[in-house]
This record gives sequence, C-alpha cells and structure tokens, in this order.
Amino acid sequence: MSSIFAVTLTGCGLVQDDSLEDVLKAFDLQLPSCEIESKKYSGSALRSDEELKLSFRAPKGCIEQFLQSHGENPADSFRWPFGGGTVNGEELSPTRPPFPDSTMNDMGWKLDPSRVYNCYLGFRTSNGGAFQVVVDPKGDKNTIYMVSTERPKRHG
Repeated sequence: MSSIFAVTLTGCGLVQDDSLEDVLKAFDLQLPSCEIESKKYSGSALRSDEELKLSFRAPKGCIEQFLQSHGENPADSFRWPFGGGTVNGEELSPTRPPFPDSTMNDMGWKLDPSRVYNCYLGFRTSNGGAFQVVVDPKGDKNTIYMVSTERPKRHG
C-alpha cells in the first residue's frame, strides 16, 4: 500500500501543504509509473521561493529508469560519505549528510554514514528544473531523496 506524507514547517509551525500532484506539476516532475512506497514531500506549487523536498522507495530498476529519464547515468554517481576536506577554510566532516541539517530534520531523513549512497547533481526536468539527488541502493528496492536546486522555467 502506498502512503503519502506531506510536511511544511514555517515560523508558525506545521501548516497544510499543497497536494503532491500540484507541487510535482509546479516543478515539472512526474513520478515513475512503477509501484512507489513511502512517499514524503514538502513544497509549494505557488511559493516560488520554496524548494521541493521529496523521497520515495521503488524497485531498483524503476529508480534507475527515473534517473536516466532526467539526464543521469545511474552507474556514474559520486558517493557519500565523501572524503574529508575544506571549503573556504572550513573543515568538512566526511560523514555530514549531503543535504542541510534543517532538511534532514524537517523531512525525518536518516542516512547511515557506515553505508554508501549514490549522489547525483545533474538531475534535470524538461523545463530546466534541477535537483540534488541521493539514492540508497541497498536491496531490491531503493530509496531516493531529492531536493530542488532550481525551479523550472515557466512558459507563457
């Protein structure tokens, strides 16, 4: 059975979110047609400053097709946890999740730094929407975590 969980946090607390269908349309994104489980999202169809955060679980082949249909080669990812390093003189933890702490907390996402995840930065929609994507490749079903980095261009 498929379930959908929507959450939006604001300065005032939890508020009703737009429907998943409306948010996906605003971001020019269609979910794959395979059986999907554990959908969770946060986003707005109307507020152009709000990013889409989306996760779901689906068969491995379905996730691979979804990535390919948006310009990603499933075999050509970089891995998380990353090697350590510094950016602008600030030491980076190799086990710090690839999404901001606020996103991880708001969405209830948990990534295990003792495992390896596939990361993609070139996921694009047909109208120019872009997403940072992390895939948990464990098992026959994979979990995909997505955060928009750019809204699609509007025509009209």
